[in-house]
Amino acid sequence: MAPTSHDSTKSLRLPFVQCLHVVKSGIKYADVLRDIELTVFKGEIVCILGASSSGKTALVKLLLGLESPDEGQVVVGGISPASLHSRDVALFRRQVGVVFQDLKLLMRKTVFENVSFPLVLAEKPREYVENKTRQSLRDLGLERKIYAKCFNLSRCEQQLVAVARATVHDPVFLLADEPAAHLEEDHALRVADHLNALNIRGTTVIILTRDAAFAGLMKHGRTLSLNQGRIMEIPPTGQQDRYFLAHTGRELLRK
Repeated sequence: MAPTSHDSTKSLRLPFVQCLHVVKSGIKYADVLRDIELTVFKGEIVCILGASSSGKTALVKLLLGLESPDEGQVVVGGISPASLHSRDVALFRRQVGVVFQDLKLLMRKTVFENVSFPLVLAEKPREYVENKTRQSLRDLGLERKIYAKCFNLSRCEQQLVAVARATVHDPVFLLADEPAAHLEEDHALRVADHLNALNIRGTTVIILTRDAAFAGLMKHGRTLSLNQGRIMEIPPTGQQDRYFLAHTGRELLRK
């Protein structure tokens, strides 16, 4: 699962992520996934818009192999994540970057320690780890916080650290759950530029968000809607406002 250039992956149109008639239900979820059909091509960037309780959490866990579907099949990079043997799970996850909604930072560690963790885990040379981590922090405007403890950061800064950690190793696949949450507009623009650049370098990106404006910042991207457990294609630009009002507006207003 090695990244390739954006242009070549676009021309090949090879499926990288597939959900085939996926069903997931359970008391843990406010909603269920109902016969999900999803194909994300290698090197593509896709935003999935959904309100709270739309099924995003269930989808994230399925794509990471943390849970298995009740019905259907989930395939990432040609494998079924939930069926991996324990010895292969670590290898799979080293090739994946994840921005968790609850961040999962090591709060008593420094920004540098958090962001460099994927590189250290991959046993990269010390100089490479230093340079790559600093570059990622510069890209996201965190260079002055490099030795700060994460528990001393603002929520916005913690969000940026989570994005930097998920992307520092140029993962083959990035799964970002609400990557722009708690960000001010200028920081959200930085994150969008960062994710677009990552995608251009060949990473397949799936973003799950409630923020339609942030989804619109994804260049070359495709936007889908996850609503009441089903995935639907978003209409072309110009018809989207009407679409969101009809399909998700009422749910968002209730939150």
